[in-house]
Amino acid sequence: MVVTTLGSNSALGPSQKLAMNFAMRWWVAAGVPVLVGVLPLNELAWNNERWYRFIRGLEFLLLWIAVGCIFCGGLQFMLAI
Repeated sequence: MVVTTLGSNSALGPSQKLAMNFAMRWWVAAGVPVLVGVLPLNELAWNNERWYRFIRGLEFLLLWIAVGCIFCGGLQFMLAI
């Protein structure tokens, strides 16, 4: 919401608006691994311990990818203001 409000400010220069756009893109991209991580993938192979271990590792990796995207978006936002 802040990016939308500040992005429409006419006092910002083109480089600041571009950085705001990139910040928003990083934050939207962070939603994709989170949404994939909440899919019920463990239902595909019942009582398979290797599959559960793989899914647990995949969800951990996807969560950290989302954290990285959020961090990159925060850096872009700080560059914009």
